[in-house]
Amino acid sequence: MDTLDYFIVVIGAVLIVIGLYLFIAGKSGDASNNVEGFGIKLNVSNPSIILIVLGIGLVLVPRFLPQKASPTLGQTPIVAVESPVNKPASSDEQTVRQQLPPVTATQLPPVTQTPSPATATTQVPPSVSAPPPSAAFLPSGNWYMNSYEENGVDLSATVNGNIAFDKATQSQLSWRANLTAIDMWGNGGSYFYQGKISAVGAGHQMSVLNSNDPSFTPQSGLPLTLKMDPSGLLHMEYPYQGSYIIIHWRQ
Repeated sequence: MDTLDYFIVVIGAVLIVIGLYLFIAGKSGDASNNVEGFGIKLNVSNPSIILIVLGIGLVLVPRFLPQKASPTLGQTPIVAVESPVNKPASSDEQTVRQQLPPVTATQLPPVTQTPSPATATTQVPPSVSAPPPSAAFLPSGNWYMNSYEENGVDLSATVNGNIAFDKATQSQLSWRANLTAIDMWGNGGSYFYQGKISAVGAGHQMSVLNSNDPSFTPQSGLPLTLKMDPSGLLHMEYPYQGSYIIIHWRQ
């Protein structure tokens, strides 16, 4: 019930109280009174009954009046909102827009941005430069021959020796190898070889610059395959004086 309903009920209750008081007090009028309510016609001589009947009627009035349904959860009316994106402007709106002066950038108030607490307190770490690329693989130290292959023939039983690498720069080293070989007639000889190895791009190049081999000829820019095998052996593969040599070294 709303405020008006409560007001009507209060008035009805007051009339009932007054009527009951007059009825109990026994005050009555001389003239008869006709009262008709709810399809019933009464002829009464006491006006207090009229007040009681009228008060009861006022109390019952809000019960018979239609109540306004209040929206509840799940019954909220759905209002369709028309998107203004593709809605053509009416003639009045176009006229108003044409009459309005254009707004330039100088007429707009300056926009200030207040940094949020998280932004204000967050310290940006200094930029860290990328680490330089890792140096090319170049061995170092002393290594001992594990196997020797020449033109696809394993000569490990007749050739033995060692090699020492001395790293000069990040992309170059010097080397010296001492070899002992036995020929097919059982004659043996000891030879040394010296040179340099350079890292060029993704590969390596080898130079043989000095030796005590009687048939030695200096050579430079020999393509060299230099890597560590999964077994932990140092793999060297290169052409030399018409032969293709593969040597494995171990520490």
